[in-house]
Amino acid sequence: MVALDLRESQGRLDQYRWETLERLVQRVPRAAMAWEAAGDAVRSLLFARRHRASPFGGGGSFSLADLARLGPRVLADRGGQRHADCGLMKEDLMALSRGGSGLVPLAKFWSHDDQTSQARFHYDETIEHLRAIGALDETSGRHPQVRIPNYVLAPLNCVAYS
Repeated sequence: MVALDLRESQGRLDQYRWETLERLVQRVPRAAMAWEAAGDAVRSLLFARRHRASPFGGGGSFSLADLARLGPRVLADRGGQRHADCGLMKEDLMALSRGGSGLVPLAKFWSHDDQTSQARFHYDETIEHLRAIGALDETSGRHPQVRIPNYVLAPLNCVAYS
């Protein structure tokens, strides 16, 4: 987000306006997901400094030091949310598992998100991708299955994403 802001702020690294950041986030689809957590952190900062703000404006600007302090907080908040999402993903997949085996038939894995399902996630990874991350169990011959622990702990799902 900050890199995008440099063009609109004419290279001024010392001040960022909330409105500018908000406008930039709307242009970046992935950024919108984290915007809610960032917004909470920014509102907390604004509230904390409400008595120090100038009555003549400028209270909506943030120094580079302010942004540096907000970064770890936003990441920590997002990490907690990501951890909760991973737990929900595991629950979702375990509900599809046969007798708690930790394996989901591939056909069920791909088709569980229809209107009759209570699924919270959509799974559409290819066989090649599942194989590459070690989440595909092909020992049963013609009926491959997805290994829940390997899938959930794959880098793009729960481990490296947060």
